[in-house]
Amino acid sequence: MGKFSTFAGSRKVKIFLLVFFVLLLGIIFSSCSTIYGLYCRSQIKSGLNTPGTFGKARLEVIQDIPVLHLYGTPEEMGRQYGTLLRKSLSSLNGYLHAFVPAEKIESLISAAKSREKNLPQEAVKELKAISEASGVPYEVLLTFNITPKMACSALAVWGKTTTDGEMILGRNADYYGFGLSDRGSMLIVYHPNEGKKVLSINFIGMIGAFTGINEDGVAFGNMLVFNSSEPEFNEDGVTIQLLLRQAAHKSSNVGEFGRYLIDQKHLISMNVMVADTKNAKILELGTVRSKEKNPVGDFLAVSNYFIDPDMGSGGFKCPRYDSLMRSVEENSGKYNEKIMENALRDAIIEGLNLQAVVFQPSKMVMHISVNKIPAAEGPYREFNLKELFKD
Repeated sequence: MGKFSTFAGSRKVKIFLLVFFVLLLGIIFSSCSTIYGLYCRSQIKSGLNTPGTFGKARLEVIQDIPVLHLYGTPEEMGRQYGTLLRKSLSSLNGYLHAFVPAEKIESLISAAKSREKNLPQEAVKELKAISEASGVPYEVLLTFNITPKMACSALAVWGKTTTDGEMILGRNADYYGFGLSDRGSMLIVYHPNEGKKVLSINFIGMIGAFTGINEDGVAFGNMLVFNSSEPEFNEDGVTIQLLLRQAAHKSSNVGEFGRYLIDQKHLISMNVMVADTKNAKILELGTVRSKEKNPVGDFLAVSNYFIDPDMGSGGFKCPRYDSLMRSVEENSGKYNEKIMENALRDAIIEGLNLQAVVFQPSKMVMHISVNKIPAAEGPYREFNLKELFKD
């Protein structure tokens, strides 16, 4: 009996030690993964803030903001992107794999691959060139460029609403920063062989344009829609940020920009605000049909809801939209870029405001705050867009 008790006790100890060892390995592995992820996070910022050149292309840091200039064909621009940002892109890939469960990554990659066939060939060529130059798997870059959604809001004022009659477009980009809110944003200036030059206010790893302006002063930003009455996905559609960049390369004014986007198939429902030196409009882009909304006066506001009752279900109530409209009412005739900055600050989604931008297309000036939360609190940096678009 004594021997049996000793054997049973010994077995329990062994089982306990085995369980303890397994748990200890799990803790060690988890800690190593976390440490590696944090290291990758630091290297993303380090890479984005290390100036460099590759042929004509260059990475600059202007007023603490990374600015990447790319030139040529889609393949050439992709190769330049992947080379100049190799350190940051590789670290982004490591960061994602350290903190996102493997099964979730595989699920996202699978969804991205199923939609790859809809992408503009220019985008596919560019992403493959980035992959080859950076060493980051193509399917990871593909996923990063198909998956994202943005909440956001925007306000355009001009004519009798502003002090000088000229257009001002304000734009909040609100979404999850995935731990990179203070370091992931950058400016990309595209100087293509064909098409117009485009400045995109972007996030590391992306090649589209959630927010941007082209050399003709056509400025834009998109907003995810919460009240669409249409199906959630159009599996034949294209992700909005890639289409926005394509539209910017092709358009000289609001009308051309709108016609291009209205004619496309969209993956999910989106609002887009677009403005040039004289006019602004909202594009309500559904997964089945799309419409344009023109202004009634000298202002136009938009957030995450379709206003057209045929496009949206159940109407909408949005405090951020109301805040922007209230700002117009209180400051009509006095509007300038400073008032717009205040309006953006009052219309953010707390904890998610990644970017805040004020465009003045006639002056070709941009005021921007990025890489802090909330971005709309500033400080804003002023950029001369004509200088950025110079070859």
